[in-house]
Amino acid sequence: MLDSKYQRFYDEIVKKIKKEKIFTDKLHTLAYGTDASFYRLIPKIVIKTDNAKEVQDIIELSNSMNLSITYRAGGTSLSGQAICDSILVITSRNFSNFKISPDASYISLQPALTGAQANGLLARYSKKIGPDPASINAAMIGGIAANNASGMCCGISQNSYKTLKSMKLIFADGTKLDTGCQESKDAFRKSHGDFLNDLKSFSQDESLVALRWSEYQKYLVKVDYIKTVKEEKYQDGFLKDVFENCLGYTLDMTNPLDFNLEREKKNETDGKKADGVIYVDGKIVGVIELKAQDTKNLDKIEAQAFNYHASHSNSKYIIISNFDELRFYIDKKTAYEKFSLFNLDYEEFKKLHLLISFESIKNDIPLKLKEKTSNFEQNISKELYKDFSVFRNSLFEKIVNKKSDIEKSKL
Repeated sequence: MLDSKYQRFYDEIVKKIKKEKIFTDKLHTLAYGTDASFYRLIPKIVIKTDNAKEVQDIIELSNSMNLSITYRAGGTSLSGQAICDSILVITSRNFSNFKISPDASYISLQPALTGAQANGLLARYSKKIGPDPASINAAMIGGIAANNASGMCCGISQNSYKTLKSMKLIFADGTKLDTGCQESKDAFRKSHGDFLNDLKSFSQDESLVALRWSEYQKYLVKVDYIKTVKEEKYQDGFLKDVFENCLGYTLDMTNPLDFNLEREKKNETDGKKADGVIYVDGKIVGVIELKAQDTKNLDKIEAQAFNYHASHSNSKYIIISNFDELRFYIDKKTAYEKFSLFNLDYEEFKKLHLLISFESIKNDIPLKLKEKTSNFEQNISKELYKDFSVFRNSLFEKIVNKKSDIEKSKL
């Protein structure tokens, strides 16, 4: 039996979508409670959609009732993106129309076509889509676009984002936008002007990002050396290579008269020192704690970093790193963004730059983004892994209880 809020949703949605396409029974919800990953979340309601109008109806209704929805195309995700414990919206096989332009320069695709099917349609023109994920025979266009799929051959130059001409979008309030239609874009500008202005405030100087991306390549050249070097020996070099050259800061050792990043700054409340602090308008707004590559679990240094954070009255941002993994927190331990500095592609570098560059910190962009979105939280796979760990441990204990004559070490 459904909870009252989901029952109300069900009672309303069956007025707009055929009842036979909506599932709440245990068999269907269990079957759709997993994807290609090893995670499991059981949805309350599963809905198969055939067209954009049905998707729009679901979005408008769920938004009005403050219920979360998750979309699923092929379900080939290895990280649990295609499962949920709320409302799961599935693109049925009927949601698969396509259109090839007269000069075969582009193809328009609905979400339920697989990448292989799209390539099959383009084969007669000696063309194919840009992304080539390993799961292309099963992965559908909806997921390929949403996940910015790439692949071994296309790299980042021909991934989903780089080869996208236009897209039809449905927003949380039910508004439709066709980015390939000027009339639709004009109407959206009128109805969502404030939203667009917010987006502009978070835009980056692409030429500056590209310049700093080239500096980041110099950092990558040093990776083998960084993996072996001791913490104290490379801390200055790390702040220089990453924060100064790639993120726009100025170290006190570079310009003692005009800097915004200082090494070994004493806390305001005691004599302890953070490895680095960030200044804006003469106030310390962020702290940096660094360890070497032999510190694999950054959870162990959270307390130390947050002690430095609490010791500076204006601190808002906390950064910890072992020269590869970098975590960025806003005020609290409960949420952070994580980057692997040894493996960033251009899009990930842009995200790092948007959050941590001096220009962004100076203008409080991370804090503004956090206030604007409900999605600034730890990677969902981390949370799902916790759930899986609990399940795994529970299963182990049940086996032990049933096989009491067998030592735990042998199970």
